[in-house]
Amino acid sequence: MLKPSGSSIQAVSDKASLDKIFDDYVTKSFDTASLTASFNSINASFSRAYPVVESCAIGSNQFITSLPRKYVLAGRIPLPLLYLLKHGENTTAKVELAAIASINSTVALMNSALVDANSSFKDFKEGVASNELDLSLSSASKLAKSVSLLSSLYVNESTSYAALVNSKGDGATYSGVTLAYMYYISGVKHDCAYNSSTAADLAKVQSELSAGSFKTSSELSAQVSLATNDRSKSALVKQFSVIKAADLTEAGANAKGVVENYSKASSITLTAIAERQALLQKTLDSIKTAKDSNDAQAKASVFDSTLKQFQEDLLTYQVILPDYKLALENYANATVAVAQAEKRYSSSDERVLKLTTDLSALKASLNSGEQSLSNGNLASVKFKPLAANASSITASAMVLAPKESLLDPVILVGVVVVLLLLAGTVWYLKKMKAQQPQKEISLQESNENMPKSIGKKL
Repeated sequence: MLKPSGSSIQAVSDKASLDKIFDDYVTKSFDTASLTASFNSINASFSRAYPVVESCAIGSNQFITSLPRKYVLAGRIPLPLLYLLKHGENTTAKVELAAIASINSTVALMNSALVDANSSFKDFKEGVASNELDLSLSSASKLAKSVSLLSSLYVNESTSYAALVNSKGDGATYSGVTLAYMYYISGVKHDCAYNSSTAADLAKVQSELSAGSFKTSSELSAQVSLATNDRSKSALVKQFSVIKAADLTEAGANAKGVVENYSKASSITLTAIAERQALLQKTLDSIKTAKDSNDAQAKASVFDSTLKQFQEDLLTYQVILPDYKLALENYANATVAVAQAEKRYSSSDERVLKLTTDLSALKASLNSGEQSLSNGNLASVKFKPLAANASSITASAMVLAPKESLLDPVILVGVVVVLLLLAGTVWYLKKMKAQQPQKEISLQESNENMPKSIGKKL
């Protein structure tokens, strides 16, 4: 329960405070409802109606308890009626027998209702006179129930009585006159003839008692407690819904920023973000339709775990974005650099072919990374190595030298071989030249040592 507290509202939940509020409320209701005036009207109607209904009950009791005996004493034995009492049916007096059966089944209830109504009326009268709220209101509630029952039973008894006294009888053993005689006690008639004024008085009492819908402080306490429990369930469900809706709105704003930042970098569609937002919305809707607070709590827990993962993913998206943008930028640069190399050296150049193959592999890896990014498989996304690879391809393409400035390996080997041959030849010639004077000296010495005779011959 809420009550004003300065400029705000304060919740009241402790029993002592609630009881004080209820007591104050019923006191005010007692004063403003003018129960004294209501009692005066109730007293007048009840005082007129009660004796009439009571007399009817007395007559009905007399009729049921003395039915067999009176006829015997009068020398008239109504065999059909006695047969009903013994066997419960008869074929010659169906209306009369049905009326007797109805009276027999309701007269005890009517007696009890009269006792309750009289007791409740006395308590009500005492409570109003002494201004005792709980007594007045509790007795008024009981009186209303008793009078409502009496009103119904009075109509029933009056209808049964009319069926009996209006009976034509069998012409011999009984008639309406003889049956009506059975409602007399010591010469005093206690009939149940319907009285419209009595019925109106009973209705008036019911109307006065129900007009204010009066409740005691204890009844109010029980009613408020029950209503509070019921409302607390729906309030908890609503509380969960409101809080989680705010969380989803905040996460949605963050997600929108992430999507916008990626859309500025490329045309990629982050499908996973939209799907997870839809899942969160579905979970939120299930909280709103929860059957009770426990169900709402369980669904709120599912929402929280889903939201937590979503928020972590959004942060991961933000961390990945710079690497992704760098990879895109470096890939674009590598594409331009390879295209320029191809233009300079033709697409058939094996060096250009290798760069083109590397660039295609890089593009495939970039596409795979974007697909994982879109699907939310963020753990497998690695754009930083792709950016470095793209830079490497760009550098290789930019420093690619003209082919004619390079020595063919075969030619280089040939030149080396020729140079070695030339070096060997020079060495050999030098060696031969160094050995020639030594041979000439040896020949001269040989001639000098030759015998003269031989020399002469020569």
